[in-house]
Parts: sequence; structure tokens; C-alpha cells
Amino acid sequence: RKKKEERRREREEQRLAEEEAAEQERLEEEARQQEEAEEKRRDAKKKRREARARELAEEQESLRLEQEKHAKAKKKNQKKEWDEYVASHPLDFAPQTTEIKQVEVVREQPPPPKADDELLNRSYTPKCPNCCAKFSRPPPEWDCPICMRRLRQHFKV
Repeated sequence: RKKKEERRREREEQRLAEEEAAEQERLEEEARQQEEAEEKRRDAKKKRREARARELAEEQESLRLEQEKHAKAKKKNQKKEWDEYVASHPLDFAPQTTEIKQVEVVREQPPPPKADDELLNRSYTPKCPNCCAKFSRPPPEWDCPICMRRLRQHFKV
């Protein structure tokens, strides 16, 4: 009886081992198939990308050639039209032989007064709050000299 049970267990274990092996093979085969499918997709995508890049390069090259051809034709036409225009307007496009001489201008009036650099660089003009006199430079001790003379009072500028 023990032998029968052992054989049955062995058969069961063998069957389980075979099932596991078969399952493992099936999983490996699925993984291999997925990998192959992914590789095929990548190859197809790469081929499409390369074909697109080739088409774009060909299109750009043809466009560049067409633009060069158009530019050459336009340049020839412009030159031809300009030559015809110059030939039909001889008075406007006569050769220039006149020389322009620079003449010195004699000033009849004296030049305007020059501004003092210190005056232009200053950002504050001192002014008396009492008599409203403005000074180009601050007076000594900042006291208004006009108010000192007239009123004998000290007003700070």
C-alpha cells in the first residue's frame, strides 16, 4: 500500500513537474513571440521614419533647386528690365561729371553762448524761499545774500 501511495505521489509529482515545464515553455514561447512582435514593430517604425526622412529630404532638395532656378530667372529679368529702363531714360541716367565743392559758410552773428559744465552737471538749483532768487552756485554758508542786504535776515537757500 505504501508503494502504491509512493508511486501515485511520484506520478503526481512527475505530472506536476511536466505541467510546470509545459507552462514554463509556453511562457517562454509567449515572451519570445512578444519580443519578435515588438522587434517587428520597431523595424516597421524605423523603416517608416527613414522613408519619411528620405521623402522630406527629397522634397527640400527639389524645393531648393526650384527656388534657385526661380531666383536666377528673376535676376536675369530684373537686370534686363533695368537695362531697358536706363536706355529709355537717357536724361535721368546720364553720366555724372559735376563735382560738388564744399563752401565755408561765413557767420554773420556771433555764436550762441556756451553752457557751463558745472551748471549742466548739477541736479539741484539753490533758490531762496523768501525772495525766490536762484543761484548758479550755493552762496557761502547757504544764506541768501540778497535778503541779507535788503532785510538783514538769514534765509537758508
